[in-house]
Amino acid sequence: MKKYLSLLADRKIRAASLLLVAVLSVAVSGTLAYFIAATDSIQNDFIPAGLSIVIHEEFERNTENVYEKRNVTVENEVLPNAASSAFIRVKLIPSWRDASGAVVALPASLSQPGITLDIDVVDNFNLIDGCYYYKYVLAPGETTPPLINSLTVDYSAFTGTVYEGLVFELTVLAEGLRDAPGAAEAAWGMAYNKTAHTWSPVAP
Repeated sequence: MKKYLSLLADRKIRAASLLLVAVLSVAVSGTLAYFIAATDSIQNDFIPAGLSIVIHEEFERNTENVYEKRNVTVENEVLPNAASSAFIRVKLIPSWRDASGAVVALPASLSQPGITLDIDVVDNFNLIDGCYYYKYVLAPGETTPPLINSLTVDYSAFTGTVYEGLVFELTVLAEGLRDAPGAAEAAWGMAYNKTAHTWSPVAP
């Protein structure tokens, strides 16, 4: 049986913010990896606001049935014509897909048996309402410490269950917002304390 890894990056630019999407798919069936980058339109080849973020990760097959995603980080790229410090937040969306790629209406969770997650929600990220907010302003050329230290999928744990033969997929949504006064409050409804390095929802 072969197994597949797919990584999809989709850059969507809105004003001063950038949304990057990476998709990890590990199917129960050798190893194929590909990377696709796309922009909303040809005009967006020139990224506005001096902001471009990239998701980095490592992937490894430990045994025939065990796959591991490691060291998932976000980089604030240095652009040739401009550069801005950025706020970063990440959302993780697990799902299951069948052999055709269609989403299967089964519960998907990072705490399912067979899936082991080592994630940083203390030292460098705040988890608030399903989003992981990086505690520091990310300067141009800098990369965050890993949000996900490791994510291990052991497919042998799903043998004989409704998940056998399905694809486990983790979508990583990373959004960068230019570090400007009032930007996080307006775009995310979140307030950032630069002294305490903490995030909190804006009071209604």
